[in-house]
Amino acid sequence: MDPAKLLRLSTVCLWGALLCLPVVIYWAARVRLGTVVVQSWLPGEDAARTAYSEFVARFGDDQVLFLSWPGCRLDDSRLARVASVLRELQRQSPELGIAAVNDSASMLAAAADADRGLSAEAARQRLAGIAIGADGSCFIALQLSEATQGARGQLIQRVMSLASSQTGVPEEQLILAGEPFQVYIIDRASRETMQYYVAPSSCLALLVAWLCLGSWRLTLRVFVLAGCGQLIALALIAWFLGEMSAVMVVMPTLVFMLTLSAAVHLTNYYRESGGLGDPRAGARALLLGARPCLVATLTTVCGFGSLIVSNLQPVWQFGWLSSLGLLFSTLVLLGVFPAVMALGSRDGRSPAAAELPHATDRLAAALATFTARWSSAITDLGIAALIGAGWGITRLQSSTEFEDMFPKSSPAVSGLRWIEAHVGPIDTLEFVLSFDRPSRTTEPAEFDRQLLDRLQLLARVHDALERSVHTASVMSAISFLPAIPDGAGTRDTIRRAVLRRSINAHLDRLHAQHLVADLPGAQQWRLSARIHQLCGTNYAPIYRALQSAAEQSLAGQPEKPLADLSPVGFSQAATPGNRPQLSITGLQVVMERAHSALLSDLGSSFVAAFALIAPLMMLIVGSIRGGLILMLPNVLPVALVFGSMGWLQIKLDVASILTASVALGIAVDDTLHFVTWFLRQRRAGCPVDSAVREAISRCGRPMLHTTLICAGSMLPFFLSDFLPTSKFALLMILILAGAILGDLLLLPALLQARWQRFVSA
Repeated sequence: MDPAKLLRLSTVCLWGALLCLPVVIYWAARVRLGTVVVQSWLPGEDAARTAYSEFVARFGDDQVLFLSWPGCRLDDSRLARVASVLRELQRQSPELGIAAVNDSASMLAAAADADRGLSAEAARQRLAGIAIGADGSCFIALQLSEATQGARGQLIQRVMSLASSQTGVPEEQLILAGEPFQVYIIDRASRETMQYYVAPSSCLALLVAWLCLGSWRLTLRVFVLAGCGQLIALALIAWFLGEMSAVMVVMPTLVFMLTLSAAVHLTNYYRESGGLGDPRAGARALLLGARPCLVATLTTVCGFGSLIVSNLQPVWQFGWLSSLGLLFSTLVLLGVFPAVMALGSRDGRSPAAAELPHATDRLAAALATFTARWSSAITDLGIAALIGAGWGITRLQSSTEFEDMFPKSSPAVSGLRWIEAHVGPIDTLEFVLSFDRPSRTTEPAEFDRQLLDRLQLLARVHDALERSVHTASVMSAISFLPAIPDGAGTRDTIRRAVLRRSINAHLDRLHAQHLVADLPGAQQWRLSARIHQLCGTNYAPIYRALQSAAEQSLAGQPEKPLADLSPVGFSQAATPGNRPQLSITGLQVVMERAHSALLSDLGSSFVAAFALIAPLMMLIVGSIRGGLILMLPNVLPVALVFGSMGWLQIKLDVASILTASVALGIAVDDTLHFVTWFLRQRRAGCPVDSAVREAISRCGRPMLHTTLICAGSMLPFFLSDFLPTSKFALLMILILAGAILGDLLLLPALLQARWQRFVSA
């Protein structure tokens, strides 16, 4: 196409972009921050999520907000005072979603009921680790409804303010823990990331770009174009999702960084066109650079798009929105680049910048000579490193634990550790026993016997779980009832008869405590077990051990009914064919399902990215083997970083798995520009070493510039206290650094080694 005609078309595109800009800004300004709760990560049809949703619908949320302070004991008058104030808050502000307020003193008092034969000391022993800590530490527990997601921040702030005013303890010294507080902290970390790190990221990238480009005019134009990409990303999030979670918070910066990288490469073509002061230089640059920029964008889009195979909602949302944002921003960049570059008549390049090509030529010659001389050794070393990294990848572990999201010195993590040390672990598994629902139309005596039979089965499971070394405490209906005698003597028979007559009154109270639920065709009884170290590699063996203990307690029924129970009453609940159905659920089960999905998604998304990108490389070089060979410098940095994480036992989080496929797409960008120049020189008749030297000379500087600018834009995020964001930034920087080394050392070595015929033929 004629450059003059292309410039006129670009001018039309520029005016169209300017007309659309207010709409994009409007939607970008509407984006709000939010949090994706773990149970919504999994697809709706996932068995673990479905089971947990059904459990919450029947028994209420299994996660509570714990509040305490140093020195909180039963004799602390502030405990009852704060609990009373929070119950008043529950009545006056139903929009906050407080379902119930319990404190250690009231829970112990409710359990120590003379009518049920429980003394205060017996109640304290039964509720150790549930209502009171082993060392006597007390707390207040707020049960929240699922509808509190939007008001969670307001709720936490009100609770902290009221507790501080009633206790005289400064807010920063209050101890809060539990899933609701963790979600609030993650929300706050997301907001602080946007507030404190986005602007420094842009400023640092701007400074690095100016140092690299040596011209404020070029730098500002490049940044305006990249900024449009960032606005497009924000607008897409607002349009499709409405809110930006902690996972999505780096997406606009990532699109900005990639658009900036493409703009820097086009600027290099602009300078190569020799059009300093020529209005048509931008058009000629686009004719030279449009193809590699488009192909590079497609490879990156493939990297993003590969995340769509994930089963985790935040991951596949990140993948397709990032793909869409980058595609739109690249099309805008290519459409308006000639017109933007035609604005003004001078480049304004500094003398230092003018000398850079000479230095680049010398460096290119040195690198070409070095890689030619040691091509076999560099190639063999790269393959060996890839094998070692692959072995390390098999050792990777994942985590979505709150403690792994913040430094150990974080007040939120310290509060969680305090609760675990003084009260007990807060991670729970929920065991549910499902029986056929007893009919209230049956004889009252038989109805009472059926309930007592079920309580005896429940007691056996309760005792089996409580005896486990993995369990800190167990709460069920057994925790609030007198001991159920199972002997055959006269005294035990009389006690069972008394308990049967009062069982209905107890049943109503247990329903109110969400320990039993009636369904249309079944009756379910709940056991909440608080577990030590229920995370990571410990989860699976603990889960299996407790499941086995519960099932064995149900299977180990006596062959005949107890003396004073009718064969009908006990045998229907106890025979192997009529045993209750046991199910295990809870938020921890959902989180473990997310853990396993993290690792599988890392592999599947990376394989998908490779499968999408490799064919593009094959088409460019016209060879299947050549395309696969050229993927080595791009796969190696990703493999080295994740392999090192495996060897060093650094856990993956949900942000970490984004980097593998994304970084692969980014790394291919520079490779494509390098190979484009190399093949262009080969077709012109240059020998391999000259073509490599020319490719380094032409692409080395913009490749280095894009790496420095992208690393600069990621560097401020590394300082974040929110470790997933910090780790994402660090991994991106390391992979980008590895990619530039791969493109300037391993790629030239491959092109000059024995395999070069597959690429340059």
